[in-house]
Amino acid sequence: MLASNALRETGKFIAFACYLNSLLAVKIMHPGLFMDYFAGVCIFSAISIVLFIISSGGIQEILGNIVISIILIIGARFIPILFVPLLFLWIIGNVARSIITLKDLFGTTVLSTIMATLLFADEIFGRIGPWIYFTGSLYALLATGYACRMRLLNFKHGILNTSLLILAMPIFALTVASLFSGLKNAFSITRYSTHTLTPKIQNVSAHMRGDTLVSAYQRTVQVPVESVSSSLSAGTGAIGLGASSSAAAIVSPNKDEQS
Repeated sequence: MLASNALRETGKFIAFACYLNSLLAVKIMHPGLFMDYFAGVCIFSAISIVLFIISSGGIQEILGNIVISIILIIGARFIPILFVPLLFLWIIGNVARSIITLKDLFGTTVLSTIMATLLFADEIFGRIGPWIYFTGSLYALLATGYACRMRLLNFKHGILNTSLLILAMPIFALTVASLFSGLKNAFSITRYSTHTLTPKIQNVSAHMRGDTLVSAYQRTVQVPVESVSSSLSAGTGAIGLGASSSAAAIVSPNKDEQS
């Protein structure tokens, strides 16, 4: 049993190490094909993440969150006294969930950024001469170390975490953008401006009207007064927040899925 587990872990280590280091190998041996290969790796990673969401039942959770958000939004527009507080709590819950996911993804994003910088050192800093051997060696070391961690996960979660490593930066950025967009559009404030005529007493001083002296007197005039009122209504931001927080939480790096 122990020998079987060790053999399985070794196989996964070799598979993930070869996969991550293949980016460096292709760049060194076939630089003209590197960008196409890198694009293929990104597409494969995106497909792997989508398939993981589907296979883990995440689609139902995402759709469920969208339906709940729509129900709360409609309810908030017709029965605001009941549904607005519920919608507010729902939004707070999804925001908290997104923040927890970002926290879990932060370490992977930092590592992904470092590895991408090392892999694209020539493109970022220009020709760096002999330093390319240092950056390449450091990338290979980090990739191999990550593969060593992935050997402890089952193959399904190993592929997920490796795909997240490849796409960590855009996923992190999209999650943050979705969070801010959802909060911005969660509620909308509509302002109404109305004008009404209000009676106002004016004091008229004594004055001459031709040869006649007119004594001081008071008169009532109608003065237009502008009044501004506002109303709070539910926006569509909760829908995006519900969907994005669910999707991000499903694919959040999971280190507890042992092989």
